[in-house]
Amino acid sequence: MGSESETWKRDNTARWSGRASAGIARPGPRPLQTNGPTVPCSWFEPQLFLYLLDKFIKSDPKLKKGESVRFLAGAVPVSEPIKAVKDNIVLVGDAARQVDPITGGGLMASIEAGKAAGERIGEAVIEQNFDEGFLSLYEDKIEKTLYKKLKRNYVVKEILLDMEDKTLNMLADSLKDYNFDELSTLSLLKALVAKHPSLLIRLKPLLRLSRL
Repeated sequence: MGSESETWKRDNTARWSGRASAGIARPGPRPLQTNGPTVPCSWFEPQLFLYLLDKFIKSDPKLKKGESVRFLAGAVPVSEPIKAVKDNIVLVGDAARQVDPITGGGLMASIEAGKAAGERIGEAVIEQNFDEGFLSLYEDKIEKTLYKKLKRNYVVKEILLDMEDKTLNMLADSLKDYNFDELSTLSLLKALVAKHPSLLIRLKPLLRLSRL
C-alpha cells in the first residue's frame, strides 16, 4: 500500500492491498471469497465485486483519499490441471491450470512447477531435444506431489459446492473441539465421517484420493 498516496489502482485478484509502485496501491477482493462461504464467480450478484472493492477502499484511511487510475479484472482457473507439454511447448502456472481449486491461489504451485519445468527445459537445451516425450518428464516429476494435491482439492471443491450452507456450518462446528493426532486431509475426513457417518457415501471419492 502506498504510504501517503493520493492515487490508487484497483483490481479484483485478491482481497489485499499491495504496493505496485511509488504512490500506487492495488486493493481488490479475492475472486472466490466473500464474507461468507467460498462460491463460484457465476453465483455472485451483478456488481458484487465492485461493491466489495469500494467498501474495502472506503474502510482504509489511506486508500479512500485516492482516485482510480485503472480497473483490472481477470478469471482464475479452478479446474483440474490440463496437459502442459507438447513439442516445443511447456505450460506453467495459470496457463496449465496449476491453481488450487479451493482457494484460487497459484503462487506456490507456479514456483514448484516452474522449478521442475525450468530444470527440464535446461536439460532440453543441452540435449537439443524439445520433443513432447522428452519434455514430459516435467509433468511426471510433479504428478505425485503438486498434481496430486490439486486434483484432490478439485474433488473437495466439487463436493463442498454441492452442500448447503447449513451443512457446511454443521460440519465446521462439529470439528471445533476435535483433537487431531495429525493435520491432514485423511485425518480430517476420518473425523468428519466419525461424527457424521451418513457422509461416507458423499466423501468416498475423496477418501480414496487421500489414500493414494
